[in-house]
Amino acid sequence: MPANTNEPGAIMNRVNRILPQYLVDGEFATAAILRWDPEKSDLSFASAGHEPVLLLTQHQLITLDATGIPLGIDPTFCWSTKHHQLTPGDRLLLATDGIAETHDPEENEFGRSRLADMFSSSHSEDIEGFAANLRRELAVHRGAGPIEDDVTFLVAECRLAERDEPLCQETRQ
Repeated sequence: MPANTNEPGAIMNRVNRILPQYLVDGEFATAAILRWDPEKSDLSFASAGHEPVLLLTQHQLITLDATGIPLGIDPTFCWSTKHHQLTPGDRLLLATDGIAETHDPEENEFGRSRLADMFSSSHSEDIEGFAANLRRELAVHRGAGPIEDDVTFLVAECRLAERDEPLCQETRQ
């Protein structure tokens, strides 16, 4: 049976074969690809050396580590796809390394464990509240210092949709 070419690992493999022509020698890129299939409650995932994705279930915090090396290093490398079953209320946090590596005035990093601890204790607040709290904590930690790297994150929560609820709202002008 042929491999599913739409799986995140297969997509990563194709990108890795094309990307080197756009890179200068020694350059590479990290990436994470996630795909959600709501009918099967399946999250498929592949990562090319990207920061770990955090999955917060009702019972535990799971770290989704990279499934391969950064893109552009080895054009023959093949990524795998991992699968996780999600249930309503499960949350995902994707963040760039600029979050964990944000320094305070004494050069202490914000840290991956602090980020994981904040996320793991966020079930009592909505995801918008968590996002606002994370932005605030990063700003306090950084103080008056400059932003030295990209500070980007995405937080998402698995929710049940009503049967008659449209998946996309259309607007016409």
